[in-house]
Amino acid sequence: VPQYTTLEDNPNQISICIECHELGEMPTPSILTLARETLNELGEEEMPSEIVHFDMHGIGFSGEAKILYDRFISLLEFMRNQEKQKRRILIHCSDGYTESSVLVLIWIMYRLKLNLPQAYLYLQQKRSFFVYSADLTLLRKMECLMFGLDEEPEPKRRRSEPSDALENLKIGQSEEMVKVYQANLSPSKDEVSMHPWFYSPRFEGSFPSRILPFLYLGNLNHATNPEMLRALSITHVVSVGENADLQTKGFEILFLDNLYDDGIDAIRERLDQVVQFVAGQCYVKKSTN
Repeated sequence: VPQYTTLEDNPNQISICIECHELGEMPTPSILTLARETLNELGEEEMPSEIVHFDMHGIGFSGEAKILYDRFISLLEFMRNQEKQKRRILIHCSDGYTESSVLVLIWIMYRLKLNLPQAYLYLQQKRSFFVYSADLTLLRKMECLMFGLDEEPEPKRRRSEPSDALENLKIGQSEEMVKVYQANLSPSKDEVSMHPWFYSPRFEGSFPSRILPFLYLGNLNHATNPEMLRALSITHVVSVGENADLQTKGFEILFLDNLYDDGIDAIRERLDQVVQFVAGQCYVKKSTN
């Protein structure tokens, strides 16, 4: 059954709390039904006396595909129904960054009718997040399920185009869709052309971490994915120890050669150079705004 917490100190008027963590399980239909019945006894916009709380698996999804996708669809339908009742839902995890990301991205695809790369960019505008590369397959399959429901005349609609059927997903439809799409998740030429950064072998599932509105911290794969850098409006790169080799692709590079993460090389004497490079770009940006 759903767990409940008291409503004390709830300034954001949260009605439903979904906690994503490694040991959680996908909410079963019976849990969602009980939560729905509890909330449906209230009037529209009326707050429950206690926050409805249930667990959700966060990373490394496994198990029978049909059951997994059916439960995702059930959860999406539940969330959409409660949104229509103007209830606020909090999705959270222990670090607020990792284990909640898969569910949030799936919700964005479902609710806003965005394909997966678009959902990534939409969420990144709001806040940073992290997705393990192993969970990309699940996200791609959910994208296929949402954007490939209808049988259509040729030419077949691309998965990148919104479908009016997104909110008409039903339990049981996932069985056929999983069979159709689980064997082939290769993107079309149009999809690669629209979002080359996402389908690049350099993309591991997550963006670099945003430290400040203009400053990101990433790895070599991030730095050598120029399409992703452009999608994030990154124009200048500080490359430490490894040459990102982006000079010919329209980026300004500060390459700190002979500086390696080996516990021997010291970065202190190079900090002034980095600060001047970064601060200089901040000044230019402010001057042109």
